Amino acid sequence: MTEVTVVIPTRNRSALLDTTLRSVQSAASEAVRGTRHGVRIVVVDDAPDNEDTRDLARQLGVDYLRVVEHDGRLDPGAAIKLGFSRIDTEFQTLFGDDDITLPRHFRSALDLIGEGADVVSNSFHITDSELNVTSTVILKPTGIRDIIAGHTRLNDGSFLRSSLIQGVELDVALEAHMLPPMWAHVMLSDARFAIVEEPTWLYRRHDTNISKAAYSERDRELRTRSNAAIRTLVLERLGHLPGDPPPYVAPKPAPPTEAAPSVAAETAPSVAAETAPAQRQDSELGAAGPETSVTPDEGSPDRSPAGHEPAPARPHTEGEPHTQDPAREAGHPEVARGLRYRLLNKAARILRRGSDAAIRLSRR
Repeated sequence: MTEVTVVIPTRNRSALLDTTLRSVQSAASEAVRGTRHGVRIVVVDDAPDNEDTRDLARQLGVDYLRVVEHDGRLDPGAAIKLGFSRIDTEFQTLFGDDDITLPRHFRSALDLIGEGADVVSNSFHITDSELNVTSTVILKPTGIRDIIAGHTRLNDGSFLRSSLIQGVELDVALEAHMLPPMWAHVMLSDARFAIVEEPTWLYRRHDTNISKAAYSERDRELRTRSNAAIRTLVLERLGHLPGDPPPYVAPKPAPPTEAAPSVAAETAPSVAAETAPAQRQDSELGAAGPETSVTPDEGSPDRSPAGHEPAPARPHTEGEPHTQDPAREAGHPEVARGLRYRLLNKAARILRRGSDAAIRLSRR
């Protein structure tokens, strides 16, 4: 069973409210028919000048709340805040006192809630004052980047799991832009969003719409303040604004490369064993041939990393492979390969000298 509270703020517009309430009751009746769902309708009267709204609520059998003192604002922020504070159902929604729900408005949203949605937004038709449809708005998925940019498609009449905004303070001074920071709070939670693409309500446009003040100088000021509040909230939660480069984090220093002495130790004896006969022949003949040059490989111990001095070589003994102390080379990643090249180079020179000496002896 899912229960929803519909909050309808109003002030001195009982004629429009009458049509709205009857449409909401009709859609609510359709939603609960054959189910265990429940829909509670609450009219919140924003410090009215008369008792017309109270009488209408009593006549139609809906709940009635009243703001005692008017704050002088055209926007019903105080009424919305009072209505939200009295919600005791699992879900809630806000609806304009001059708009019209179509029969499937609640049913379509409750179906998605039954599938696990926490927030459901319904598409709608825009009409003139006589309810002639002038255009249709099919909602699309939206996110935190949109609301930061000030153009979220999440409408204020969305069905919302009430627990998602517990403890969220509404700033009535933001007037028509009071709710976007609340929606930003919801978007930063783990809430699951859903959209009803079928238009299920009518947004009536007329000369006394509160939204007529949109994009006035006052409205732009309030929009800027609301957007600043959203950005502050996002920065507190995420540490950066989506779309901005993430905050710089210094990389951790790489751990020192472990030595590979076993490779060098295995390589040196094998090469030395292969070159031993040539070394003995070279010693006996005492001849010296041209040397074969092998360019040290990039990263070998013959090339030191930038900013570092090469490790000093230990004294060289004739007939011994010319290599650095493996203990000194232990920190270099290319020890084995550089050592192998130098040993092979030395072996090639020894073999060349031995070959040249043998040729000279044969010619004598």
